[in-house]
Amino acid sequence: MSHRSFDEQLDSLFEAYDKGQAGKRDNRENALTEEAQFLASFVEARENVIRPTLEKLGSKLRARDHDYSINEGDFKPPHGSRAAADEAFIRMRIFMSHLKDRTRTEASRIPFISFTTDHRLRKVIIHTSDYTEVGGSVTKLGQFDINQLNPIFIQEKFLFLFSQLARK
Repeated sequence: MSHRSFDEQLDSLFEAYDKGQAGKRDNRENALTEEAQFLASFVEARENVIRPTLEKLGSKLRARDHDYSINEGDFKPPHGSRAAADEAFIRMRIFMSHLKDRTRTEASRIPFISFTTDHRLRKVIIHTSDYTEVGGSVTKLGQFDINQLNPIFIQEKFLFLFSQLARK
């Protein structure tokens, strides 16, 4: 049996709890700050590197009678009944020259390359899809640091996608 009074024991436990929570609070605030900085860096890279590179590639597509569209979305934290956040992204859809109707809404059959954030890991995930009417697959090319996203890197990923499409 302890020689300390109940109040002393309880105060000691309160102090231990407060001390432990203070460290967790500080770590959480640091993590949230780092996530916000990462997301801001992605938005900057999307505006200054990714989109201009994709648009340049898109002009090459149009020169060969293909077409493209680019859409993007911003990060939204979990909301309502959604437990997961909506990550920031940019996606380029490619409409091959043989397609008569380029306004299709069936996005699952349209090839694309996308750059999507993972705010927890502070990485950008790149996916490509070579799906067309004859089938295909979605490929995760990996998780990358924002500083890896330069025009040459993006062009290499685009070449990978188009090499898959050229085989069809």
